[in-house]
Amino acid sequence: MNASGGYPGSEEINAGARPIAVTIFVLGFVTAAVLLLLPGNDLPTTNVWDKLEHGLVFAFLMTIGCVAFPSIRGVRRVAITLIALGTICEVLQLVIPGRSATAADAVANVIGIAAAIIGAWALRCRSRRRVHARG
Repeated sequence: MNASGGYPGSEEINAGARPIAVTIFVLGFVTAAVLLLLPGNDLPTTNVWDKLEHGLVFAFLMTIGCVAFPSIRGVRRVAITLIALGTICEVLQLVIPGRSATAADAVANVIGIAAAIIGAWALRCRSRRRVHARG
């Protein structure tokens, strides 16, 4: 870990990418919230399994969140925020016409978040090994 709480090499990568990642994260967060709270009849139709949709959306948001907020604390905050978003939206779906709250959707959200964190961690460990190998 470096002085800023991130991982070796994260300063160079995030110096230019971070503002873009923050913007994409915020836009993605708002878009996900809107889609999660639309009435059932207004939802766009897809041919993707509902749980896979949930997992992919939250994995995408968490991946962008890892770039936007690369410190351990930042990643933790993004994960907690996304879990809260998914949970609150599931509860609110109880009163939205054509929607239903399911624990399986919330679990799919958390699986997507966890998968993104594991992927980011693996990439950071790989990068860390490369930095140490170079000296």
